[in-house]
Amino acid sequence: MRFLHTSDWHLGRTFHGVDLTEAQTRFTEHLVEMAIEGSYDAVIVSGDVYDRAVPPIDALHLFDHTIARLAEAGIRVIASSGNHDSFHRLGFSRRQLDRVGVHLRTHLEDVLWPVDLGDCVVYAIPYLEPALVWRNLNVARKHQAVIARCVKDIRAHALKHFPGIPIVVMAHAFVTGATPSESEREIGVGGVGNVGSDTFEGIAYTALGHLHRPQEVTDGVVYSGSPIPYSFGEVRIPKTVHDVQIGPNGVSYHAIELPTFVRAKSVQCSFEQALTADWSDQDVLVELELTDNKRVPQALQKLKEKIPNLIHMRWVAEDKKRTTAVHAPIKRMTDDEVFQGFMRFVTDNDPSREDFELFHNALRGAQS
Repeated sequence: MRFLHTSDWHLGRTFHGVDLTEAQTRFTEHLVEMAIEGSYDAVIVSGDVYDRAVPPIDALHLFDHTIARLAEAGIRVIASSGNHDSFHRLGFSRRQLDRVGVHLRTHLEDVLWPVDLGDCVVYAIPYLEPALVWRNLNVARKHQAVIARCVKDIRAHALKHFPGIPIVVMAHAFVTGATPSESEREIGVGGVGNVGSDTFEGIAYTALGHLHRPQEVTDGVVYSGSPIPYSFGEVRIPKTVHDVQIGPNGVSYHAIELPTFVRAKSVQCSFEQALTADWSDQDVLVELELTDNKRVPQALQKLKEKIPNLIHMRWVAEDKKRTTAVHAPIKRMTDDEVFQGFMRFVTDNDPSREDFELFHNALRGAQS
């Protein structure tokens, strides 16, 4: 049997404020066509179907349309909730939907509700907030303890009900050894959200979600990554889904690179270079990193007149070597001295008279 491993659709998310509904629609249409043409048995989504607990109406319609098309084609859908999803909302009517081949796994009790695909059995671990479930599981209040207990219970359940059948586990977690990207949101502090890759030893294939960069952590423990970039850093990373085949000869899998659904680029240059560059390609979303040592007043407003699709701008000092900041006592420093120190650190220059005037105006506004 064959299935497509995906995750982190984040339906309803924006890209620096730009609506991505059209790009997400193109992805889902491509996915459905790929699944049908490839005669896949199932499509799995390892968490973060939506970008927030209360998704916009367009996102709800898009997911509904996508799973309906897959179900009509006889392709089963297995989706678990991620840390962005409301497990109550995503799991609504899950028992009724299960009868038509749409398997939503969102609650703690769903961990031992497997999906039998014949050549393998799929268990989905939804995102489980340790604070809510650790007492039920009688484990420490950590993601490692929660996931390890779930996998232990899955092994025991599969041994009893599906002896000799390969086990596939879906999980939404930060597995130790994986590389994050800048658009994920933390699910733990100080390492308490981490899960060791050895937790999944003995599992035929672990379909991970949460990290947006596609990668293999260890053999058979795989992140498919998000299908769409949600930060400029992700634009440089190929987006994929994973083709997974399980049969008498074991498990094989490989990444399938997706088309580009969001065109974006980050450009580093000076303010004057940005004003004179060719920005005729209006379909590319632009981030500018301006290298001027002296900031230009109203730079963003002036540049947006030239570059309508400029959606993010920040100042970086050209060839500036960042060093560890020296923390000095500031109790006896005046506001002007604090501002002057900040400008020296950021630009390597003292603030001008105009800079001080802008600072004083902003300070008066904040204090009024």
